[in-house]
Amino acid sequence: MPGNSAIVVNPETNEIVPVGTVGEICVSGHTMMLGYQKNEDATNSIMYISDTGKKYLRSGDRGYISKDGILYIIDRYKRSIMRPDGHTVASAPIENVLLSNSLISNCCVVGIKQIDQSGAIPTAFIILNDSKKNTKTTIMEIDRFCLTHLPERDRALVYVIVEKLPYTLMGKIDFKQLEKLTFDDFNFYIVDEVFFSKSSNKKLNQSIL
Repeated sequence: MPGNSAIVVNPETNEIVPVGTVGEICVSGHTMMLGYQKNEDATNSIMYISDTGKKYLRSGDRGYISKDGILYIIDRYKRSIMRPDGHTVASAPIENVLLSNSLISNCCVVGIKQIDQSGAIPTAFIILNDSKKNTKTTIMEIDRFCLTHLPERDRALVYVIVEKLPYTLMGKIDFKQLEKLTFDDFNFYIVDEVFFSKSSNKKLNQSIL
C-alpha cells in the first residue's frame, strides 16, 4: 500500500534477512499503531527498531520479499509446528495441498503434543467428500499426494477424519481448540510413526504404513 514499507527479520536474531529469505514481516507507515496504552512491555514486544531508528510493527506473519520487491505471506508464526526433532513445519502449505485434493472438502493442520516428548506432531484434521470410501486406502492416497507436493519432513504425520471442524465467532477455523486435544481424544491414522513408540502410545496399531 502507498506510504508503507516492509522488511523481513529473523525473529531469533532480530537481523534483517536477505531478499528471498523467510522471516517475520515487519511493516511501517503513517497509520501504524503507537503502542498499547500504559503497557510499555507489550509495546516493546511488537516493535522493531532499525539501525536508522525507524520503527516497524511486527506482524507475526512468516513471509519473504522477492527479488522483484513482491511481499509474500506464507503463514502465521503462531501456526508453525516444531516437531520433536526440532524441525519447524508451517500449517498453511500442508493445508493448501490437502485442499487441492479432490478427496478433501476442508481441513486444519495443527501440532498435537505427546506427554513424553517435546515438540508436537503435525496432525491433519480432514473432512472427506465421500465418507463411504475405504478409510485406510483413502488416507494412504492422500499421503502419497502430499509427498508429491511437499518435502517429506513438511507433511502431516497423522490424519484425523472428522465430520466438522470447530469455528470461532469470526467464522474462522478454531485451530487453537484443536491444539488443546491429545491423541487420547480421537481416533487417528499414522502415516509415519517416527515419533511414536509402542510404550508411549496405545493406538500405534492404527499405523497404516
